[in-house]
Amino acid sequence: MGTPTLYHIHFSPWSERARWALDHHRVPHRRVAHLPMLGEPLLRLRARRLRGRVSVPLLIDRGEIKTDSLEIARWAEERGSGAPLFPGEASSEIERLNALAEMMAAAGRARTTARVAADPDALRETLPGPLRATGPVGMMAGRMGAQFIAQKYGFARSDLDAHERILRESLAEIRSVLDGGDYFLSDFSYADVAVAASFQFLRPVGDRYIRLGPAGTRAWTDPLASDHEDLLAWRDRLYERHR
Repeated sequence: MGTPTLYHIHFSPWSERARWALDHHRVPHRRVAHLPMLGEPLLRLRARRLRGRVSVPLLIDRGEIKTDSLEIARWAEERGSGAPLFPGEASSEIERLNALAEMMAAAGRARTTARVAADPDALRETLPGPLRATGPVGMMAGRMGAQFIAQKYGFARSDLDAHERILRESLAEIRSVLDGGDYFLSDFSYADVAVAASFQFLRPVGDRYIRLGPAGTRAWTDPLASDHEDLLAWRDRLYERHR
């Protein structure tokens, strides 16, 4: 029997959700890093999808393919051990909060991509080691990568005000539902995983969990972060307890 393989991007909140669920349920697997843009053709072959959008996380287990963080987390729950992340009585609320986290993360990705693209030092830190050494050629590849992500997910600089509004509204609802508690439900669940991982676009979590360079950390920190220190403190406590 082969070992399940997770294709992921180390700094991606979507990949982090999948990794967290697999680790929580202690599911043995191997991880393969995906490189945006340059790794796209190979990812299409692995996903058996020659048309349409392909993305990570992508999990493959003996021909079975899972292409979404939520789907991977449910798969991990069926095969792993440990406390459930999807208690049956709360399924609809978890899916609602996951959708809210998705909305927030999509807006955050657009804003973060724009900041990274405008910061040469942050852009350089996104490059693989060999490309960093190529100077202007590597920087050109970095800019092309940022443009590729913007085109792939359909956002532009002209949309940034709308993304800020979505981010503010999503964070306000998250604060209201959490209401100062430790968890969205009575205990730790996938709702907490989905929301906490998405806060990576608000301010990166500590390097012990997801390592970014100093310029990347600066570029990934959204100007809205200072208005949401309570939520970021909640995220950090959750990581300490459960990650």
